[in-house]
Amino acid sequence: MNCLRFIGIIAAVLSLAAVATGETDEQYHEWMLQSQAHLAASLENVETDPQRVAEAARGLQETFKQVEAFWLQRDAPLAQRFASSLLEGAAAVEKAASEGDTGELNRLLASRVRINCIRCHKAYRERSPEGGYRIKTPDPGR
Repeated sequence: MNCLRFIGIIAAVLSLAAVATGETDEQYHEWMLQSQAHLAASLENVETDPQRVAEAARGLQETFKQVEAFWLQRDAPLAQRFASSLLEGAAAVEKAASEGDTGELNRLLASRVRINCIRCHKAYRERSPEGGYRIKTPDPGR
């Protein structure tokens, strides 16, 4: 087998593996957009529709299970802790929403969800020269 063909096969296999595990920066960007939509739905409905908040909190949990795995595979323990803490916060939001406790919802959304977004973005997000944001490398948590 010639060298170029071998390199092409290896590159294709690695690309498929990255797509199959969701370990691409593009997929990560999609998760951030999903989480932004879930958080917005939570904030918009705190006072009026606790069930909608519970649904959004479940969506955050689903998304952040993937985000946590992403950071685990990248061996970024600080980012993984932010994701894990956000997961716990989203579960607490879901519970408070199911109980209709709007005061607790507001507190949890600020102190357990949004704060982890802010901290992680501060540590792991930077402006790209093309506009928008990208993941900082190397891992600033090391």
